[in-house]
Amino acid sequence: MPDATTTQSESALAALGICLEEYDYPYPVQFFSVSSDLQQLRMAYMDIPPETATNGKTVVLFHGKAFGCYYFHNVIEALTETWIPRRRPRPARLGQVTEARHYRVGIPPQSEETLYDHEIHWTDAKVIRGYVEGYFVHPDPKVWEPLADVLVRVTLSPEYPQWARAAALAFQMIYQQPVRYEYHLIAPPTLLIVGAEDHVVPLGQYAHPAEAKRLGDFVELSAAAASDIPNAKRVVVPDCGHIPHLEHPDQFLSEFLPFLES
Repeated sequence: MPDATTTQSESALAALGICLEEYDYPYPVQFFSVSSDLQQLRMAYMDIPPETATNGKTVVLFHGKAFGCYYFHNVIEALTETWIPRRRPRPARLGQVTEARHYRVGIPPQSEETLYDHEIHWTDAKVIRGYVEGYFVHPDPKVWEPLADVLVRVTLSPEYPQWARAAALAFQMIYQQPVRYEYHLIAPPTLLIVGAEDHVVPLGQYAHPAEAKRLGDFVELSAAAASDIPNAKRVVVPDCGHIPHLEHPDQFLSEFLPFLES
């Protein structure tokens, strides 16, 4: 998590590069090259060795669109102490599909330029902090403010227009390339952990008013997903929003670690 110099109480936050170059990660960052859309990119990741004897397996943690891998710090600590090595990639242009079937019916298609215009003007620190705080049912400033500060600091970068363009493309990918219809192809055992009060809807601001109310019901969506995934278990965390591993870490880990061991 960010150090004490990057808190909301500061009158001015230091800018972050769009690759978070100045961010103080808790573990060494490494890179490997990847080609995407005819572009040569570098993917950053952290490879954390175990503190005890390993069982030869590896956990890979992928973050979603809004935040970087830094928000897995508590999960990594638990894994380091009790289980196996794990890697945390920080992929470029990877978003997460968080809505299920009929998603496109409620949200009209948006052009890349419309989404870019929204992102390039999404720089008001108060708005950004309100957005992040809204991910939690009982927002704890010690948890959500450092997450918000990273997003605010990126908007201060002279490279922010490039970040905004990548964000617009990620939102388009969420809309145009859903994987919901492929859930039945998932073969490994699968654990779904969702917050009972999670109602996050990507591109929800563009939804028709009549459709907006039915979108983002993660209790219903996760039940449908668990039904379609052949070997799935679903856990609904009460009184919890979009990020269970931060809002209710003990309950999250009590489900997650035994699942891995099984």
